[in-house]
Amino acid sequence: MTSALRNSNIQNPAPRSTQPPARTRRSGGHLRVVEPPSRGRRNALVACAVVVVVFGALLTSALIQSTFVTRQDHIDEVKRETAELTTQLERARAQLAAAQSPENLAAAATRLGMVAPADREWIQSAPTIPNGPVTDPGPATTSDGGSAELAARAPQVTNRGTETE
Repeated sequence: MTSALRNSNIQNPAPRSTQPPARTRRSGGHLRVVEPPSRGRRNALVACAVVVVVFGALLTSALIQSTFVTRQDHIDEVKRETAELTTQLERARAQLAAAQSPENLAAAATRLGMVAPADREWIQSAPTIPNGPVTDPGPATTSDGGSAELAARAPQVTNRGTETE
């Protein structure tokens, strides 16, 4: 009979309990069974971390945008100043061109007492030979063939047209 009992136990083992074993407290023991962390606490930590990361990203984005706006204001100010200075430069160039015109120069010379000459004489330089010796052209002469000494003793004409000795 024992052999039959043994064979029946092997073929049909006793069902195991699905409940955890009962915890018993030992007297004087400081050890306890550690339970795995609950999923609720882990999910809450993950959600909190995601919120902190998103908030940090938004704050960083806002700081970058404010920096761009500040720099853009400076750029706009510099562009306005550049346009204003360009306009002033164009006006100054127009005034300079008007002041340098032949008509204005002649009018200014007349106001200062200058007169136009009756006739003009041109001074000619001595001919030079490229890479040759420099020669003395002799005493300077006036256009009528006179010497420079005679021309120096002649009466001089001032800018008002009066002669002086």
